[in-house]
Amino acid sequence: MVAAGGGQMQLEVEYDVIQGKDGYLFLHTGTNDNFAYVTFEKRYPQAALEKLYGQWLEARAYAAKRGSDYEVMIFPNKETLCWDKHPMSAVLDAP
Repeated sequence: MVAAGGGQMQLEVEYDVIQGKDGYLFLHTGTNDNFAYVTFEKRYPQAALEKLYGQWLEARAYAAKRGSDYEVMIFPNKETLCWDKHPMSAVLDAP
C-alpha cells in the first residue's frame, strides 16, 4: 500500500515493474529504483555527482586535444516524460 497526497493506492509490482495507464510499464524498485529518485526518497550522493562531472571534464579535455568537441545529452526518465501514465500520478497529484 502506498499513501501520498491524502490518497492511498495498492501497487502491483511484478519483476520490479508496474503497469501504468494505456499499457505503459515503469521500473519500480530493483537495481534502478527510479521511482525513489522521482519522488526524492533517494538522491544521488554528492560524491557520485562530482565524480561524474570530473569524468566529463576529462573526456572534454581529451577530445579538445584532438580537435574535437565532446558533448553529453541527458535524457529524462520515463517517469518524468510520461508521468500522466504512471499509476501513482493520480495519488501524488491529488490535492
